[in-house]
Amino acid sequence: MFNKEPNLSSQIFNEAQLPYSDRRFFKLPAEVWAAIFRVVWLVGLRGNSKSLAETKHSTDLGANILIEFATENKTVLLVEHGIINHLIAKALFKKRSSNKRKRGYGNLAYNILEMNL
Repeated sequence: MFNKEPNLSSQIFNEAQLPYSDRRFFKLPAEVWAAIFRVVWLVGLRGNSKSLAETKHSTDLGANILIEFATENKTVLLVEHGIINHLIAKALFKKRSSNKRKRGYGNLAYNILEMNL
């Protein structure tokens, strides 16, 4: 997209998995099931996915990687999705290494974070 090869591609930055069931339930639109399973995941039920705690641990590791990249390169672009984007930003704030300058939600939204190095 930017005519550059990524410096890093890691599963650590993959979107948080939705729990799912192998059982068949009544039919609902996919968006409704996604919302239901995301709420189920947020309250601690993991089904066949990584738990919220495991995902938060991954985002903490991801935040460390981003801090290292930002320290070395001054500018970092992370192409991310949904809840992982939010959790990584939260991890950066926890480490007191980021101030949020722009907050976006929804389709094609983006966040701009400024590092406190």
